[in-house]
Amino acid sequence: VVLSEGLISIGESAFYSAGALEKIDFPFSLRTIGKNAFYGTALTTVEISQMITMGEYAFQFCTKLTSVSVFCETIPNCAFSNCETLESVTFGKSVKHIGEHAFDYSVSLKRIELPSRLQTIGEQAFAGSGLTEIVIPNSVQTIEYGTFTNCRSLTSATIGAREIKHNAFYYCAALTDVTFTANVETIGDSAFSRTGLTEITLPGSVKSVGRRAFAGTNLHALIIPAGCTTVDGSVLDDTGAAYLYLNGASTNINGNVSGAAYVFAPSGSDACYVPNVY
Repeated sequence: VVLSEGLISIGESAFYSAGALEKIDFPFSLRTIGKNAFYGTALTTVEISQMITMGEYAFQFCTKLTSVSVFCETIPNCAFSNCETLESVTFGKSVKHIGEHAFDYSVSLKRIELPSRLQTIGEQAFAGSGLTEIVIPNSVQTIEYGTFTNCRSLTSATIGAREIKHNAFYYCAALTDVTFTANVETIGDSAFSRTGLTEITLPGSVKSVGRRAFAGTNLHALIIPAGCTTVDGSVLDDTGAAYLYLNGASTNINGNVSGAAYVFAPSGSDACYVPNVY
């Protein structure tokens, strides 16, 4: 398909399920790609300029797509969802927002480099993808619900966000290396549950650790920094860990402790009144 210069907009579902469409070049004049515009086509490469606004599901289920270059500010929800052959994604410096489910279940996508000015990554944006490592820049304040859940090949994550929401890395079974910057303050419920972690160092910036945050991992122990005010008693559930160590006298434990054989807290701390805390 050849699109003439001067074309401004491609409407919703314009090429929906056009299974024979393998190649298209967007003219410089193009400003809008509508919702579902290329859903289920056979396109192999796509380049989205900085001037283009995309609609949701624009390239969902493009199962022949192998390469994407995106320079627009916002990648909408489900834009490249279930593109199972997608191997290469290049983000321009202008990309600030990646929508919900934008690249979920792109099982051939092994590596990406997120732009340094990125601000948001939506819920389950890369869930079930083939990523093997990820570096999340400090410009991203929150890792949303399930952003990387079920990324079975993910082995390494470097995290600069302040808040890691529930199930963010849930069931990343190969994940053994997690590095936090000094920014992280909140680790949500089941954030790293069912990962392959055997050890982890929480930075002093952490203020709260949620329910079952590290449940079902291979952690031998977990040391909670002194500045942390709240940790859930189930944080090490199903781990068989030897101990949970609280460095701060003001750290509160929510609920009964499970998973850790021993819990140690400073003398006179609030946590000393919880059963099984020494």
